[in-house]
Amino acid sequence: MFLVNPVVALRVAMVVFKMLAKNRGFTLIELLLVIAVGAILFTVGLARYNDFNKRQTVKQAAFDLRNDLQSAKTKAFTGNKSSCATLDRYRVSFTANNYQTNAVCVSPAGSGTTTTFPLPAGVNISNSPQPIEFKILGQGVETQRTICLFGFNLYYKIIVTTTGEIQDGGFVTSCS
Repeated sequence: MFLVNPVVALRVAMVVFKMLAKNRGFTLIELLLVIAVGAILFTVGLARYNDFNKRQTVKQAAFDLRNDLQSAKTKAFTGNKSSCATLDRYRVSFTANNYQTNAVCVSPAGSGTTTTFPLPAGVNISNSPQPIEFKILGQGVETQRTICLFGFNLYYKIIVTTTGEIQDGGFVTSCS
């Protein structure tokens, strides 16, 4: 007759039970936990992506403004007369949601062609500075001006010095 040790039988039963339990799949709690962790990671990632997009929108608007200021400066420096017989200067003027460039003529008196550049939705010029007037032949501007773009609770500063140099102030906490 064959005698079975109860301790050995219990151990064998536990091993078999563990093997069967592992092959059944995942429990409901395990699945819910994985879904919850995935949802949290997705939410955090989406929020960071949206912040990145807003930051890039403001940065791109500043990049475009700097390029357009540089273009006006270059036209003034080279004496590009646009529709003028005699050029006096190039002016860049600002409103809350756009800016304009145009040639200021001595003769015929008045302005050349005006080009308007709109800012992206959600981005504004916060301090509406006085117009910047680039003098001809590299004579700079009358006074230093600071332009501050504001959008999505972010400030971006651009400075035009009296020599006409256009400086990137980058993101700042405020424009005062």
